[in-house]
Amino acid sequence: QGNPIEGAWIYARSSCYWYQVSDTTDADGNYTLVALQPGAYQVQASASDYATFFYSDSGSTLNCSEATPVTTALDTINAGVDITLAQVGSISGTVRDNSGTPIEGAYVSASRNECCGGGSVYTNAQGQYTIPNLPPGNYTLYASRSEFQAEYWNSTGGSTDVNQAELVSLQEGQALTAIDFSLTRLGVITGNVADSQGD
Repeated sequence: QGNPIEGAWIYARSSCYWYQVSDTTDADGNYTLVALQPGAYQVQASASDYATFFYSDSGSTLNCSEATPVTTALDTINAGVDITLAQVGSISGTVRDNSGTPIEGAYVSASRNECCGGGSVYTNAQGQYTIPNLPPGNYTLYASRSEFQAEYWNSTGGSTDVNQAELVSLQEGQALTAIDFSLTRLGVITGNVADSQGD
C-alpha cells in the first residue's frame, strides 16, 4: 500500500470515452461513485503530478482497453476497486546544429514504447526543451526543424532510421536531462534570375 492521494479525480467511463459519474478522493484516498445505472464501467483515476491510470484486477494500467470492467447492478456496492498512480517525470535536453548553435523552434517528441503516454514541445531560444508529465516507461525521442534533417535520438549521435533509435528509460518521478540532439542542415541551392535583355 502506498501513500493515499487526496483530491484525485475518479471517473466511471463507459466504453473508455464518456464518463457517467465522477468524484474526488478524500484525505485517506477514498472515493465513492454513486447513482450508476446497471452496466460495465472503466474506472479512471488522475491527479496532479501523477499519470492517469485505470483499474485492472491485475494491477493499474495506463491503457483503457486493458482495464477490467466493473459491472454494477441495482442496489449493489462494488468495493475494493483500488487504483495505484505513478508519479510523472520529464525528459529534457538541447537541440543544436552541427556547429553547436542552438536551434530555436525545433519540434521534439517523446513516444512511449509501451501503450499510452508521451508528449511533444518546441525548443526555446537557447535550443532547450523539457517534455513534462510523462509516465514511467521507455521512450523514443525525435527532433525536427525545417531546414534540418530530422533524427531519432541515440547515444552515438542520432539517426534518421527509427530502427536505429535508442530507447530512453524514464523512472517514476525522474527528471531525465541531457537528451541532446545535433541536427544537420539540409542542402541549399542559390542563384539569380534575370530577363534576356539584361534588365
